[in-house]
Amino acid sequence: MSSETVLLINAIAYTLIAIFFFKKNKLSLGLFFWGFFCVSSWMSYLFIQQPMYSISMHAGKQTFLPCIYLLLMLYICIYPLVKIKKIENIIYPNRNALKIIIGVCILCQLLFFILDIPTIIKILTSSTELEEYRNLAYGKNGDDVNSLVVKNSIINRIHLLYAGMRPLAIGLSVVLLFVNTNIKNKKLNNIFAITTFLESVRYIIVQVGRGQMVITFCVYAITLFLIRDYLSSKIKKAIIFYGLPVLGLGVIFFVLITLSRFGDNAEFFMYKYMGEPMNNFNGILWDKLKDNTMGQSYFSIIFRFVLGGERFINVEERYEYMEQVTGIPPFIFYTYIGGLIIEFGKYIPIIIVLIINRLSSKIKTKGKINLFTVILYIFLSYFYTYGVFTFPIPSFDMFILLYVFIFYLLFGRETKKIVAG
Repeated sequence: MSSETVLLINAIAYTLIAIFFFKKNKLSLGLFFWGFFCVSSWMSYLFIQQPMYSISMHAGKQTFLPCIYLLLMLYICIYPLVKIKKIENIIYPNRNALKIIIGVCILCQLLFFILDIPTIIKILTSSTELEEYRNLAYGKNGDDVNSLVVKNSIINRIHLLYAGMRPLAIGLSVVLLFVNTNIKNKKLNNIFAITTFLESVRYIIVQVGRGQMVITFCVYAITLFLIRDYLSSKIKKAIIFYGLPVLGLGVIFFVLITLSRFGDNAEFFMYKYMGEPMNNFNGILWDKLKDNTMGQSYFSIIFRFVLGGERFINVEERYEYMEQVTGIPPFIFYTYIGGLIIEFGKYIPIIIVLIINRLSSKIKTKGKINLFTVILYIFLSYFYTYGVFTFPIPSFDMFILLYVFIFYLLFGRETKKIVAG
């Protein structure tokens, strides 16, 4: 059977499951996540029909077995999240700790934004600078993009520590802006929302990355969807009025980044952006993977502290190691399931996915929830949006797991029941 036929049937399967999810629970967090992979499946089908596909590094034979494996793994992970439809009522224990967290985030965000103003101006006013920073961001200092603009080890360490908090701050700033009923914190919440937005814009520009733009937009959009019952018609109209121009500018910047990177082939590479992850998983990773890295690539920080391994200094070093061990290109997308296979082979990820399924099924979905549960929703939004492309917690972003645990300690244990019984 031809590769086109295999991927067409694969895309139809994802679509039918999306319809099933919608009929079962209408719009939900799980449906959004599944929708991302559904779009990717159709783009994968269309991608392989492009004239340049056969001579690209992504060309490979598509077969049913890896398609079925990936679909089942994604289904097991996402199915419990189909019941999460909205945020109804939030309990705010430990408000003083929350104020401290917000204050620290605001200070970090303002620091990064102010220091990077000259760089932002350069990138936005010169196509040459845009291309240069794009190359730098994916070169020797790719794991520490802040070092491109700030030659200060202390600032870079602060940036590294804040990296894991970035996606959580995005969702949290939206929730606190519209849902928090503590009037005393209103001004602080407004400042937090503004500085978080500015930090998001700064990071997208300095990172010169399309992926960060897509992920940031999705976290904002999904969080707004979850708190939609708290938004008046006036606020919804304001979000649309101000959001559409911002989205338009984002699309323009997305195109400019693509043109700066791919030149005359930009159209092909824009077309494949969502199409390559499943294509690479099926046609490259599944049959050509020589060995797995046993936690030393994406989980390098944990490997270092728990088992005594060494952390890679930058992305380039990690890619070199991954290619040497696995025998496949490490810098292209394989989905987050593909990332787990690169780390642990084809069997251990099955156990990991089953654990994810059990933990996800216990997340409280209705009635009163605490701030930790809200953070879980935000974390999942980040995880599955990023996970369409690659494993979403590489190296420097590993701190996000630490911050989720801190939110549990501060805001999860004081509520007697945070999971569904």
